[in-house]
Amino acid sequence: MKEPLRYSMARTKEELEGSRQLIFEEYTRSGYISDQGAAIALKTGKYLGLAGTATFILRYRDDIIGTMTIVRDGKNGVPMDDLYAEEINVIRKSGLKIAEVTQFAMRKGVQVGYLSQNKRLSAPYLSIPLLKLAFHYAL
Repeated sequence: MKEPLRYSMARTKEELEGSRQLIFEEYTRSGYISDQGAAIALKTGKYLGLAGTATFILRYRDDIIGTMTIVRDGKNGVPMDDLYAEEINVIRKSGLKIAEVTQFAMRKGVQVGYLSQNKRLSAPYLSIPLLKLAFHYAL
């Protein structure tokens, strides 16, 4: 029996907070962030909640086990402007649209039964539909 996996856009405050909590836990565990200031910036970033920002989540049962966010270019720019503003401005001036995929995380160690109790899928496989959902949104 297939176990309940649900891919969707985060729409509630609770879903966004669950996404941020997963990011915080996995980025801390992986060593991407280590100090309290970075953790606070991650949880309250200037792009969260803006009209051009969409967060996608993967739920397994009642837990958020995967997330990613797309930030569309706008008056606040995109997060990578902090490092690559000059290069991004060249793209902007050419008339192309810009969006950045950011805050991607999958819960380490989660394995989900698929189609039968004998086959288990881990994070790399589970992330593919999440990436596909974000890709279709970006298009």
